[in-house]
Amino acid sequence: MKKTFSCIDAHTCGNPVRVVAGGGPILIGNSMMERRLHFLKEYDWIRKGLMFEPRGHDMMSGSILYPPIDPKNDIGVLYIETSGCLPMCGHG
Repeated sequence: MKKTFSCIDAHTCGNPVRVVAGGGPILIGNSMMERRLHFLKEYDWIRKGLMFEPRGHDMMSGSILYPPIDPKNDIGVLYIETSGCLPMCGHG
């Protein structure tokens, strides 16, 4: 696993958003929900490091991009924010 993350910072409706385009950990699971649970169990320190001060903000939302599990999909997305790892997000 990389210790460096490739991020794009932006905003949605004035709230800070961080999209992690590279460097996310390899996750185990047959669905993004299973991979989300694996992330929460093993890698929540990454979310905290990317979302909270000094690199983040208390209103920060974000996402980590992954290749799709289902070849019919374009991308897999793991939504992260200061409150946790969400199943869906309108900001990130």
